[in-house]
Amino acid sequence: MSRKFATVLAITSAIATVTVGVPKVWGDNAELPPQSPQVSDRPAAEQPQADTPAANPTTKSRECNSNKDRNKEDELFEEILSYRRNGEKDDNFSCYLWQHINGDMALANKLVQRTIAHDPKWTFGYFLAGDILKHQQKYDEAIAQYQKSIALDPNNPKGYELLGCVLDTQQRKKEAEAAYNRAAELYRQRIAKSPTDEAAYSKLAIILQRQKKLDEAIVLYRRGIEVNPRNSRLYSLLGLTLQQQGKLSEALNAYSKAIDLDSKDGFVYLFYGMLLQQQGQLDKAESIYRSFIQLNPKDDMGYIYLAQILHAKGKKDELRSIFATLIAQESHFSNLASAYLGAEDATAIYREAIVKNPNKPEAYSRLAKHLGSLHKYDEVIAIYQKLIELSPQDLRYYVFLADAFKAAKKYDEGIAIYRKLINSQPQEIQPYYQLVIFLSEQSRLGEAVQIAKQAIAAMPQKHEGYSLLAEILQNQGKIDEAIAQYRKVIELDPKEYQHYWDLGELLQKNGKLNDAAAIYRQGIANDPDRNPYTYELLGNVLAELGKKDEAIAAYRQSLELNPEEPGSLHVSIAKILKQQGKLKEALAEYKLALSNNEDSDEIKDEIRKLEREISKGRN
Repeated sequence: MSRKFATVLAITSAIATVTVGVPKVWGDNAELPPQSPQVSDRPAAEQPQADTPAANPTTKSRECNSNKDRNKEDELFEEILSYRRNGEKDDNFSCYLWQHINGDMALANKLVQRTIAHDPKWTFGYFLAGDILKHQQKYDEAIAQYQKSIALDPNNPKGYELLGCVLDTQQRKKEAEAAYNRAAELYRQRIAKSPTDEAAYSKLAIILQRQKKLDEAIVLYRRGIEVNPRNSRLYSLLGLTLQQQGKLSEALNAYSKAIDLDSKDGFVYLFYGMLLQQQGQLDKAESIYRSFIQLNPKDDMGYIYLAQILHAKGKKDELRSIFATLIAQESHFSNLASAYLGAEDATAIYREAIVKNPNKPEAYSRLAKHLGSLHKYDEVIAIYQKLIELSPQDLRYYVFLADAFKAAKKYDEGIAIYRKLINSQPQEIQPYYQLVIFLSEQSRLGEAVQIAKQAIAAMPQKHEGYSLLAEILQNQGKIDEAIAQYRKVIELDPKEYQHYWDLGELLQKNGKLNDAAAIYRQGIANDPDRNPYTYELLGNVLAELGKKDEAIAAYRQSLELNPEEPGSLHVSIAKILKQQGKLKEALAEYKLALSNNEDSDEIKDEIRKLEREISKGRN
């Protein structure tokens, strides 16, 4: 299965950033959210669920839901206007917004845009709009919102900081660094004007952390603490930075001090508990996690870390209670029930959840996933059929049902589900993708080609169908036809550089090196400052063509855009320089590569060989 087919299900819905133990403030990214603890039992995030149209919904139900949603939106909008008229702080407003949208990013975006339309000079609104778009992975739109905030208030460092964050996410390192530097400059000006502004110390330190300037960040946190020795949050952030530096004893002291100053600040408990747990202080860590849960009873992170300790201590009854809570909260951590409790006990608590909530789809979904892991596919099929009864508009359950049929080797039943979806929603691409994957896995490529062509006929101006067809033709060995389809994909969607990679790699694999180089150059020309990997691919082709100096130039451009690259490009450059007889320059590149790969015996061996050659040359 190709890379593209393996990732087509990742149709991303809006995901909110959660700051443990502190209010979820959309516009305030000045405080770093907690990093994921490095504990082996922590699960990967669940596959994002597609925000798709209803699967064969009735007109009446659509109208009813539409009216209901509109009434909720109007209600919240009036409350927001009242909230702002009363002079509430912007941060308080964002907390209010988060508490009432229940994770519905589309609703949040509508509310923020309506509020901005009511007050176009509301700078904080553009912060919020940018954050929402960022979490929806609409990065270019998010950047535009942050730039509007900067245009309205060019001396507000927050706009530059948020802009730097989203640019960083896109690997636009040079632009991100410039935005961070401007934000830092404005915070320094604020400190120079008001040396007792403890918030400015904190926010400047956080920017320096993002730039990996940890020593400078620590100095600023300590200066902020000198200004206000009772600021618990400064101690919390200081502890986090010390922990990043591996200064664990100092970090523990900072966390402990933060709790002494503010026992209700949940932010610090989780980090403190994690660090204690890593050091084997399980009893103390257990106590800290329980305190965190008391402060944050709806936050699943505290429960799962407490579960790790209870599991280590063999406290199974308490573990059952914790997983019953996680299932009730619909936490993705509830999927770990089987690992902690065993298959039989996990099945029992999933079934108990359904008894308590017989009309709640998520309870059935959790049981289906669990039974699937036990290969009880007939039960899984029955559950998804029940879920479709409960939520006939949710496309996911049709997809899961088809997958269950496939797992049970009932292929025709699975294919029939996808065909039904395609017929009911011909403008929705996901069923086409799913069916093509299904058919391709059974080597039914001729049928897969027909499905891709059906997608093209239904959506001739969208690139997805052509991309599907190109992939299948490539798997059939029909290279020239696949190339033609990829060119059509680029024509319809020229901004997505993945398309250039797909076509360029296909051309390169089939010996069409000059054509591959031309495609990579086209992708770079389309967006020259956001394509470090495209430059790397171009460098590989140029090296294969024997254009060594041009290859080195491409590799260096990639490094300039992504200076944190782990070292493979330095190795590529070193190999070319060695071929050119430039041994000292090659040695310097290998040493740069080693600084990012300290355990690489291969790089160390190359360095030793070069040092011997250079030494012989001197003699």
